[in-house]
Amino acid sequence: MGNDDIVEKVNLNNTWVSRLMPGVEIFARIKEIMKELGVERIVILSAIGSLRDVVMRDLKEEIKLPVVLAKTNSIKAKGPFELLSMEGTVVPFGKEAGIHLHVMIGASDGRVIGGHLFSATCFTTVEIIFSELKNSRVVKVKNEDTGLNEMTLM
Repeated sequence: MGNDDIVEKVNLNNTWVSRLMPGVEIFARIKEIMKELGVERIVILSAIGSLRDVVMRDLKEEIKLPVVLAKTNSIKAKGPFELLSMEGTVVPFGKEAGIHLHVMIGASDGRVIGGHLFSATCFTTVEIIFSELKNSRVVKVKNEDTGLNEMTLM
């Protein structure tokens, strides 16, 4: 491992299944569910369903560090889209929940696109399987080298 790599053993014994309803904003509802369950850190293991009003970003070709918004491609689309896959983490970032999700979505013509999700609304349903990162000390902090909010241990 490199000097800045982190490795932490966590307990994933607490796992839940959740179904989100039409019109629900994904990020807001994930935060609400976490608050209802009293958990600070989760890993989203799997999610499928359908989305609309998707906002995500991808890195531009030949990008160099540090990453800034100008070096990324913004993707905004109304949809609806099939949610083929969504995974990620939610860990503390200061006083907020640092949500880091990546998705693959399918368009009506069969094209598949993916990226770092910034917002989306449930179209028909979103089924999420997630686990608590129990016994974890991981948080997100701004990394000056990468320009991104990166995991570290507190």
